[in-house]
Amino acid sequence: MRTIFILFLLISTLAAAQEYRHGQFDGSAIDRVWNQQTQSWNSPIEFWHHYAKTKGGLTWGEGSTYPEYEKVKEFDTFLVQVEGG
Repeated sequence: MRTIFILFLLISTLAAAQEYRHGQFDGSAIDRVWNQQTQSWNSPIEFWHHYAKTKGGLTWGEGSTYPEYEKVKEFDTFLVQVEGG
């Protein structure tokens, strides 16, 4: 009986420890993205704000007007606001 109980605990623990990829959407009707660094589900905006913060912050902030192409450097970050929100 003890062996069966231990086996059950091991199987349930392995099932609960499902791995998600960093940046993976959960596939539900509510858009959520897995953040490996915080081990939590975030909205896409929260995810990208956290990503930008770990890279030094949003270089160009956020808005609906893109920065001038000539002034942008590789790996700069900008969060664009589209018409749909």
